[in-house]
Order: sequence, then structure tokens, then C-alpha cells
Amino acid sequence: MRVWPCGSAEPETSSVNFMGVGAVEPNAVVVPVDATGEVCVVSSAETDVVVDVSAWFDAAVREATGRIVDTRYGIGPVPGG
Repeated sequence: MRVWPCGSAEPETSSVNFMGVGAVEPNAVVVPVDATGEVCVVSSAETDVVVDVSAWFDAAVREATGRIVDTRYGIGPVPGG
């Protein structure tokens, strides 16, 4: 079975492999969605498929960087206690 973002080329490698007749096999695949939020699924044999979305990646937001503690030049021993 292959899973990929619709609108792009179908991959040549599988996302889920055949485990035997009657086998119920869970699996997890990270697949980006296309511009409309869809993924395509194709199987080389008749099968039943359940697709659950358990998480997603949001657009990255770059935060301003800065140092909380500058340890490049040493800050001395850490006090006990």
C-alpha cells in the first residue's frame, strides 16, 4: 500500500507492507497533505483501510533567538546547596 499527497507523483516504495491473508496490522505513516488537505492511498490488492489522523505539523514559526546564560567564556563553579 502506498500513501502520498494527492497531486504529486505516486511513490515507488510502499508505506505499509502485506502481512498475510486476514492479518490486521496497525501501522503509522507520516505523510504530508496536498494543497487541499488530501492524501491518496492505493493498494495492489483488495483490502480494507482505516485512516486516522492522530497529529499534524503546523507551519513553522521562527522565534527570536537569544542566550539565557552565556557559557562560552565560563561562569565559574556552580554553587552548592
